[in-house]
Amino acid sequence: MTGPPAAPTLLRSVVKNAVSLTGGRILLALLRFIVALVIVQRAGLERFGEFALMLSFILIAEWLSDFGLTDIAVRQISADARRRDSTMGAFLVSKAVQSVVASAAMGAAIALLGYPEHMVRSGVIAAAAVVLYGGVQYYRVEFRVRMTMERDVAAELLSAVILLAGVWWATRASASLELLTLCYVVSRGVNLLAAAFFARHAPRPGFGPGFGAELRVLVGAALPLGVTGLLVSAYDAMDAIALSQLSSSGEVGIFTVAMRVLMLAVVAEQAFAAAVFPVLAGLWARDKEAFVRTLQVIVDWGVVVGGGLFCALYAGAHGIASFVKQDPQAVAAVLQLLAWAILARVIVTLVSPMVVISGKLLYTVWITAIVVVAKGIALAAFASQGAVGAATAYLFAELAVGLVPTVIVCQRVAGVRLRWAVPIKVAAIAAIVALAMKWLGLEGSIFHGALALMIYLGLAAAGAIRPQQLRQLYLGIAQRRSRHV
Repeated sequence: MTGPPAAPTLLRSVVKNAVSLTGGRILLALLRFIVALVIVQRAGLERFGEFALMLSFILIAEWLSDFGLTDIAVRQISADARRRDSTMGAFLVSKAVQSVVASAAMGAAIALLGYPEHMVRSGVIAAAAVVLYGGVQYYRVEFRVRMTMERDVAAELLSAVILLAGVWWATRASASLELLTLCYVVSRGVNLLAAAFFARHAPRPGFGPGFGAELRVLVGAALPLGVTGLLVSAYDAMDAIALSQLSSSGEVGIFTVAMRVLMLAVVAEQAFAAAVFPVLAGLWARDKEAFVRTLQVIVDWGVVVGGGLFCALYAGAHGIASFVKQDPQAVAAVLQLLAWAILARVIVTLVSPMVVISGKLLYTVWITAIVVVAKGIALAAFASQGAVGAATAYLFAELAVGLVPTVIVCQRVAGVRLRWAVPIKVAAIAAIVALAMKWLGLEGSIFHGALALMIYLGLAAAGAIRPQQLRQLYLGIAQRRSRHV
């Protein structure tokens, strides 16, 4: 029997996946931003607003087809590799059922909300994308368990390239919403085919005696995470839905373009959190002290990166918005407002895996529900003011309601106490740099964004960050061995 791989091999695997996921996700977000630019410039803000609204419904449906089972399946197999076949069998069956139910629910929601006929037709077309996404999730579990997540990223990147090519072709004339939605469906089909190709083997799910019990375990364990994720999906989608109901499709377009830029910053943190998730899950099961040390370094340096991204976006907002060409001043104003949420999103993204790994997911459902309700109330009050009003509601939910309770609950349910001196110092430095750049009039171009980033990094290196932490992290992982790579 082959022994477990040496820890340096594990470390190389973590670094490889972190780099590939971070770079891949940033490139993926960039491609999606380019897709938005193509639609805005060639079909107009109104058409892009409609497409963004359709994508919001698809986002909710795709989460319904996932419902947290991907993370739970990865956690189960990482903890005990012997249950791989039965877990994957249960996972495959659940995806087949969930995808059909989710696509039907999406179409019904669009019709019941009274959207025009072309939106309803687009919802019917989009149902195919939701079903295809169910297949993608199966291979995603395989990639994450085997620590070959760069293959998942490659499949998604190919899908995004196909979407960009399709949108470019569709907008050569006056593109209909139905045609743009069909482009998305085709891209999801390519995503599934590419994932199957990169997996290099046919699915081997198990349907033996333990299949039924495993299905019950998966569903039961995923229920709190699924409800929380559904609330998060609704949270992310409700801006576009509220603006479409209380303002206009053009305002949906302005807000969504600015949000796509923001996601370029946030997605790097999300990718890094996904890359280290299997390792943290393994450490949790075998060495709690190593888990805490590793998580502390991840949070500290994640906030350092987030602060730099915030400074760059805030000072360079007008330069970035100039690429939109249609209403760039409005896009820049919304982007500067949204940029303040980066630090909060970074922290929440990095501490949230504690709840999944500890298995105490139910405790976060009520916090997520409170944040969603708070944002809903804020949107009801401000969405009539357009994209700026929606950005105000977003900040209220992220900073005033969501951040502190999430951090407290995540630490409490996991029995972990992190040190927050470095994140607080870094956030203060970032805020000072951004406000100073604005007060001095050093904003308005991408160069100003780069300048703000350099100033911030210099101050952070002098007063907050400790490079020796990275060496400690290396040594901590190098001393460990893992049975599940």
